[in-house]
Amino acid sequence: MSTSTSKGKDGEEDKEKVSWTYNGSEDEWDAFDRRIMRYMRKKYGLFGEHIWNGVLDDHTKLTGQEFTAYCEDVWDAVELHDATRAKEYYQVSCGFWTVKF
Repeated sequence: MSTSTSKGKDGEEDKEKVSWTYNGSEDEWDAFDRRIMRYMRKKYGLFGEHIWNGVLDDHTKLTGQEFTAYCEDVWDAVELHDATRAKEYYQVSCGFWTVKF
């Protein structure tokens, strides 16, 4: 693991950035798994956790309320990542709420 700091436009130090790598060893798997899980949860909420764990349902086979709930989970993830885009997708007429989207 290595750490570095960088200076922003105004000369003040930005947050310290920590980078790390996973070497593929079984001993480091748990730490890697926790880091990725935390990252996915922070970036995409509960939906990101489901992505990492591989427990998403096949959205093409969902119907009715199940599909609506799936779309709402995806929309929540989009909102966390890009609120402006999420506002565009919220309108029913945009097509986001359809299987083909």
